Amino acid sequence: MRLIDKGHEISLHSDAELHIFHVEQNDCVFHTEESAKMLDTLFRYGSERGGMVHAKSAQDPFDAIKRFIMDKGITDLVLGESPDNKAGFSAQMYRVMPHIRLHVIYKTES
Repeated sequence: MRLIDKGHEISLHSDAELHIFHVEQNDCVFHTEESAKMLDTLFRYGSERGGMVHAKSAQDPFDAIKRFIMDKGITDLVLGESPDNKAGFSAQMYRVMPHIRLHVIYKTES
């Protein structure tokens, strides 16, 4: 929820819409019961924070996020730290979309 909180904070300061975009690298975003529960929590919490929650399954999550940014005219992107603690995803996003303000939130941040 820390990513949603950060996005909410940014949206308030910029007077912008809050879009919460979840991508699953599978054929279906509800592929397990755990995924369905997590998405339910995401939708409830995101809505409480004034966000529009979007979920998508994609073979290429990077491309799905990039397309979403372009389609919605996103100016700020909040990302969680990579599972492997490498900056590869955020660095690649910055190279492809340098006009986006990236906010990487690490697990130690609240």
